[in-house]
Amino acid sequence: MLNSRNARWLEWLSPAVILAIGLIAYWPVFFYNFFWEDPFDIGQVEWYSVGQLLAVPQSNSYYRPLSLIIFKALSYASPAHPAWMYHLFVVSGHLAAAVLLFGLARYLFGRREFALAASLIFLLYPVSFEATARASNLHEWLAPLLFVSLWLYAWGRRTGRRWPFFVTLAVIALAQAFQENGLTFPVLLLLLELFLAWQKRVERFHPAVLIYFLPALLFLLIWSRIPKGGEPPQLGLHLREALYVSQGISFPFAGPISWVGGLGLSPEWQAGAALILAAGVLALAHGRENAPRLTLALAWWAGAISLAWIARPIEYLQVSPRVMYFPSFGASLAWAGVIDLGVSWLRREATRRTIGVIVLGVVLLECSFGLSRSVELYRRGSRLMDEIIPAGGRAGAGGRLLFVNVPDRFEYRAPLYPLGYWGMLLAPVSQDLSDFVRFATNVKMQTRSLSDFPLLAGMVDASPYRVNTRGVDAHASDLMYDTILWADETYWTDYDADGAMRLRPVGDVRASRTIAGFIGRFGVTSQLLSVDAQTEAGAIRLTLCWSALQSAHPTDTIFVHLFDSSGALVGQADGDSLGGLLPPSAWRPGDEIVDRRTLVTNGPLPAGEYRLTVGFYDRADGSRYPAYDARGREAADGELEVLRLNLPPE
Repeated sequence: MLNSRNARWLEWLSPAVILAIGLIAYWPVFFYNFFWEDPFDIGQVEWYSVGQLLAVPQSNSYYRPLSLIIFKALSYASPAHPAWMYHLFVVSGHLAAAVLLFGLARYLFGRREFALAASLIFLLYPVSFEATARASNLHEWLAPLLFVSLWLYAWGRRTGRRWPFFVTLAVIALAQAFQENGLTFPVLLLLLELFLAWQKRVERFHPAVLIYFLPALLFLLIWSRIPKGGEPPQLGLHLREALYVSQGISFPFAGPISWVGGLGLSPEWQAGAALILAAGVLALAHGRENAPRLTLALAWWAGAISLAWIARPIEYLQVSPRVMYFPSFGASLAWAGVIDLGVSWLRREATRRTIGVIVLGVVLLECSFGLSRSVELYRRGSRLMDEIIPAGGRAGAGGRLLFVNVPDRFEYRAPLYPLGYWGMLLAPVSQDLSDFVRFATNVKMQTRSLSDFPLLAGMVDASPYRVNTRGVDAHASDLMYDTILWADETYWTDYDADGAMRLRPVGDVRASRTIAGFIGRFGVTSQLLSVDAQTEAGAIRLTLCWSALQSAHPTDTIFVHLFDSSGALVGQADGDSLGGLLPPSAWRPGDEIVDRRTLVTNGPLPAGEYRLTVGFYDRADGSRYPAYDARGREAADGELEVLRLNLPPE
């Protein structure tokens, strides 16, 4: 038996453990950038006063005046918005909710180990990571309001005090103005009242709990009179939507089924099989002894998810795993119950507890694995946004940039769960990339996005992701050329085999020459105007400026070679200009082409002098164009030396 002092320390230690694990698990989120529709969801408050926000709906037919006022407060200090401040607010809400859930479960069900298990599952719950990752998502602060209201109500009913009822009523009224899931608060409190009466925790069912429906009804009345944008809710009870949301309770089975390829089943059958397995395991693990607790947990989960199931079609739900966040406390309570294994055929309590702890450990390990996968996926996307936003900032006010093959969304090749989309929605086409730049830096510039599917295919096939890119496929088209001509700089997106995504400037096209002289000429198709080389992190980055004279053949391309002092070839950068986006045959006579490329070397280059040569050749037969220097002298073998590099010791 623990003495009172040790027991008190354990009560304080549990929340400390929860906070420590939460900070470790979600530390990367503090460094995420903005993504998805963050610039709109947060930025929509800029044009309204606090008073006006009470009568302004949020997107998609929502009405969340308190959320909008919080955004207004967070964005008050500066016209540029630091992403970390919003992520700190969101993650803090999640950590607060986890600690409050521990307290609520401890108060209602008594056992500290169960309460800690429920809190940890909720903390590491992998299905709804999008909710905690997004800067503009405030589900995390609705959950603490719910847990406070449930705790206060239970305490008031069991002690006979009256003031908790009035405080709970105020919290429910506040929740209505915060987020539409506040409508479910009265339902969840009613379920708690029924549980307390069923378990004889109170003398009888008290119909006064129905008073809590009044704020929800008042909210619905106000909501119906507020002008709303977006599509109205589509009420209905549909099987596919039910199977989708059921993954929020069946995730310990849904995840592994999806990871191993789905067992040859359709996504709907995978989700259905996972639900059957989860229901069987939960029923077996809780047994008759703990059935009431499981019943309340599942009823809370169903009540909390009901609004999303009833009001949103599968097209919305399958790209919105954040809707799983609010009901996740019910799923966490249900799965935490496996620690008190209630099977009657195991007579030894020590055996039951050991098996229960093992099963709980497996659930927590799966939570940690699924969460870490999502954290890494979002980290990759956020790092790409970390490059997009500064590129826009460097372009300056009025600057114009073209981005090629930036992902709209991307996901692992093996989906995290069977039904729905479980990747990262990075930058939807409804949100211009310049919106992110303006929101984060207050620089007002312009961007356009295009795709080049043939060039993208090889890289994406080697990456761990399935990718949807922004913009239409403009491979080798006039649209691509004209947009490059419009832009001040073009950026290409690289997809590495290890999952990294990187932005790379590849050049520009100018409608008239800006450089008077030239270095050399290649046949009658082009002149090389200038060459610049910069060494950066062991790489040699080149900028070649060309002037188009005549149209080249469709199979013509460029080679760039690097030779050491002994004449050995030690590096090259062959291929069409602008990272392959513009073959020489697409160049328009009179235009100036700025072509950026990186030399690929055979390894680290020692210090010394190197020669850089450039030429044109025909891919079809390997023949080279004749090359001439500025004085008209022909270079040997069509290879013109254009620069000498002196690499210093590293």
